[in-house]
Amino acid sequence: MRLTPDATRVQVKRCDEMLRKLRFFAEQITKADLVAVPRTTRDKAYELDELEVKLDELERELLEINGNVEKLRRSHRCAHQGSRH
Repeated sequence: MRLTPDATRVQVKRCDEMLRKLRFFAEQITKADLVAVPRTTRDKAYELDELEVKLDELERELLEINGNVEKLRRSHRCAHQGSRH
């Protein structure tokens, strides 16, 4: 099966977006001083569509966690500043 140039561009764009998400995860792991441990066995091989969906889910979850952490920090700062007055 040969892909048309337009279909190829779409696939490249999808892969670029997944790569961006993987880099984001790597940055967040480093920022949190965590160590990513490679799996010694493969649970299963993901198809491109499945991988894309899983990365979307994980990115949404991580962005939500980051947002919640920031809210907690602001709340903590406000509570801490309020107790000094």
